[in-house]
Amino acid sequence: MKNSKKTRKRIVKNSLITIFALVLLAPLGLFVIWFVPSLKVKVFKYIFETEERSILRNGIDRNGLEVTKNIPYVDDGNGFHLLDVYKRKGASDKAPVIFHIHGGGLFASKKETNEPYCYEWARLGYNVVSISYRLIPDTTLWNQINDCMTALRYVHSHSAELGLDLSECYILGDSAGALLSYFTASINSSKELQEIFCIKGAPLEFDGMGLISIMLETQRDDLMSFITNMVTDENDVGKPYYKYLKDPSALLEKASLPPAFFVTGDEDMIQSETYKLYKLFTERWIPCGIKNYPKGKAHSLEHVFAVKYPDIPESIEVRKLISDFWKSHQDDRSRL
Repeated sequence: MKNSKKTRKRIVKNSLITIFALVLLAPLGLFVIWFVPSLKVKVFKYIFETEERSILRNGIDRNGLEVTKNIPYVDDGNGFHLLDVYKRKGASDKAPVIFHIHGGGLFASKKETNEPYCYEWARLGYNVVSISYRLIPDTTLWNQINDCMTALRYVHSHSAELGLDLSECYILGDSAGALLSYFTASINSSKELQEIFCIKGAPLEFDGMGLISIMLETQRDDLMSFITNMVTDENDVGKPYYKYLKDPSALLEKASLPPAFFVTGDEDMIQSETYKLYKLFTERWIPCGIKNYPKGKAHSLEHVFAVKYPDIPESIEVRKLISDFWKSHQDDRSRL
């Protein structure tokens, strides 16, 4: 009995010591994570991708749809150099094409994250190409742009075997994917930018853009400030393209962009960045439209809600708004 009492006391004592240690060390751990960028990016990556895994576990309605997965656009065995092609079963090879780039702050996610979203675009009659690209801090923004452009050139050169007609082609992205879509469309539209970035374009013209909750700024002072020193490295400093990596808005000085539709909302944590680029488009007379959603009543209309929750009414409306906008400018090939 005495031994039993001693054991219980020891357990209680050790538990109290453990709790006390955790109370003392937890703030220290948070402090270290917050001020060590390499740890912070891992924590944020885990948070981002945990939520995405939860969404994917809910199941995907693939009825009437088909996907060809994991086509390498660079034959180097790198799991980030892959793309998927989504189609409605029996869809014509003449269907319009969407070149889609996922978001994730440049440091997280992959093409599979947006699989439910891509299927919904396929249901609307589009053939969708969705790509993965390398992530920071294991690479830099220039390399991510190069990945996107390499995938675009691959799609163009292999369009026949992929069953794609690129005569009507759009580019679509969310958050960091919208930023990469903006870079891709800009560079592909301008021989001068291709020379500046030392990246070859593809001989095709985008008919429209869809930019959802764009993460326009790479020099950040918010929760995402840890990416600021990761988007470039010493190899970029002094290069002609360096200023565009630091200030993507400057691309508009050289680019000749197609009509664009922007989506954001009052619950979007980076709403101002969508409005900034939208304003720059209007100042340059680039045809564009915008939809801003007020605070949701039935559910949150947070950052990139239209991608994360493709089945809610507002998300269905977003796809219709973008698609209708594209169709309304289908014959408008004017460029600035």
